[in-house]
Amino acid sequence: MHRLIPILFALLMLSPAAVAAWPMEGQGSEHRGHALITTPDELDDPFQVDVGSRVLAQPVTGPAGLTLVATEAGEVLAITANHEIVWRVDVGDELRNAPLWTGGHVVVTPRGGDAIALDTRGERTWSVPLDNEADGALVRIASPMQMPGGGDLILTDLQGHVLRITPAGEVVWRVALGEQQTIHATPTITPGGDVIVASFTSGTEDEGTLHRLDGETGEVVWQVDLASQVVAATTVAGTRLLVPLRDGRALQARMLSDGTADWTVQFDDRVTAAASVAEGIAVVGDVRGVLRGIRVSSGATAWTFNPVQDDPDVDALAGGSTALSVADSVAIDRQARAWVPYWAVDLTQGFPPQDSTTSPFYLIDTKTGERLDKTRLPKAVHGPMIQENGAWAGGDDGLLRHWARDGILQAEILVSGAQATLVVNTDTGGSWEIKWDDGSEQGQGLPPVFTTRTLEPGAHTVTITTPAGERMLRFETTAPTGEPEPGDEGQGSQPEGEDPAPSEPGEG
Repeated sequence: MHRLIPILFALLMLSPAAVAAWPMEGQGSEHRGHALITTPDELDDPFQVDVGSRVLAQPVTGPAGLTLVATEAGEVLAITANHEIVWRVDVGDELRNAPLWTGGHVVVTPRGGDAIALDTRGERTWSVPLDNEADGALVRIASPMQMPGGGDLILTDLQGHVLRITPAGEVVWRVALGEQQTIHATPTITPGGDVIVASFTSGTEDEGTLHRLDGETGEVVWQVDLASQVVAATTVAGTRLLVPLRDGRALQARMLSDGTADWTVQFDDRVTAAASVAEGIAVVGDVRGVLRGIRVSSGATAWTFNPVQDDPDVDALAGGSTALSVADSVAIDRQARAWVPYWAVDLTQGFPPQDSTTSPFYLIDTKTGERLDKTRLPKAVHGPMIQENGAWAGGDDGLLRHWARDGILQAEILVSGAQATLVVNTDTGGSWEIKWDDGSEQGQGLPPVFTTRTLEPGAHTVTITTPAGERMLRFETTAPTGEPEPGDEGQGSQPEGEDPAPSEPGEG
């Protein structure tokens, strides 16, 4: 495969403060669900994009802030800040998890199919066999993850296999966790590159195992038995690992070093969502809708929010067999506000729920538990994701919702040999110019999303000017050594002054 060419550096002009991208489920490999990005203050009247099928997991941020979304019907879509679908690809089987943007590829793991990589324009580039066949109803399966610093990928399947693969799709190692083991929870990766995986025995409850695998070899560093399934990702919070116990009805903290238990907070019902962490507070809820802010350092409950008790407008949604359940994930923004979706579901129809009715969606202050805003949607939404151009969430009604920040210009260069692909993403039309160092192009309206040029080897610049601002990107091309394979693209440019935000250590 043609060798990936890294971008040297890029310069951002008229930029906002440092941001953190959301390229995978949970925002990053530690699964903290916290992006240092300012979001809109109100939940009413988001933009809606009809994607044609349920979106059961988080959208993620792709090149230049394009929103990447996977649907239950098996389609992957790339969507601009202006809500244009620039491509959509059918991968042949249900997608019940989040995609992954590696910096060069979009990676998805369909139910029943292989892991598939798509290039920036949605063309298939490689696949890796997985065994994701399963009987019975599943709301979610594990999502692909990437090691820190744009490294190798970690994949799991429903038959208890864990794989480390390169961004080019080459298998480094493959580990089987044992007979009859299954993995539903997205793996978590420690800052040093070890892999945390939760498995349980198929067809049972109260039988789970937590594994820490050496990232280099796949060998077991430690493993502990849990009297519970774990179906949502664990979260690294400083020296602790936060583990949502489904059957154990609890959030448990274990020491990352050896897996020993530190503290346990008991809930009234099953905990099936990952904890999101900001300001030393872990935010997590149970299937009866009780949301808690828990101090990472001690396990003390800082606050509790229960919409059935605390929201007088919610009475009509709960009662009888209908329950308000905290949905599958919570996203936290720069203002330390938690974006919390709920499902209104009929639990007599089984668990996990397969559909929802009109459901509330809240903004909650992470530090105090205060309800800051609320909206009600026709169906439940899943997986809020925060990025520079706003917050996004899919839903059971086949609509992708966007709470937008206006006037945003995002741009990125992807390089493969002599070819440079510029990706531009903006919601603001008008007079625009794209000026390369060997010529320029101008127009009215919105600039093209993709522009590919073949350039002489060496250092280059491109400047994008729109009513939303100006960006200058610096990059370097090399002489081609053969035809690049489709999607063989280098890491995206990182504008100068926008280093990824450091993860926040948990208290204590």
